[in-house]
Amino acid sequence: MITVRGAALRAKLNALRWLQNGSYGPTGQARASAIKKTDTMVIWPLGYLKLDALIFWVIAAVLTLILYRIGLFVAGVVSFSLSLRLMKRLLQPGKIDTPDGEP
Repeated sequence: MITVRGAALRAKLNALRWLQNGSYGPTGQARASAIKKTDTMVIWPLGYLKLDALIFWVIAAVLTLILYRIGLFVAGVVSFSLSLRLMKRLLQPGKIDTPDGEP
């Protein structure tokens, strides 16, 4: 299995080998400048996810989607019940509250 780190290391070694043979960089830059840039390359320790980490993130994503749907359902029920209460209050004559307390 090829990892990202291994591919980056091989690319750096291939570039250094190519520059040591007297070739110029692919962009036409000077050899010394290209060697200096390859010395400052940073190789991150990245790789492919292992099976247990992949399964964990898949389960986390599925749980997130399920909880999202439950949250949407609860929000819909709450908004529907609030709208019913508002309609009930607005449609009852004489039940409108006034600042004086009189209908």
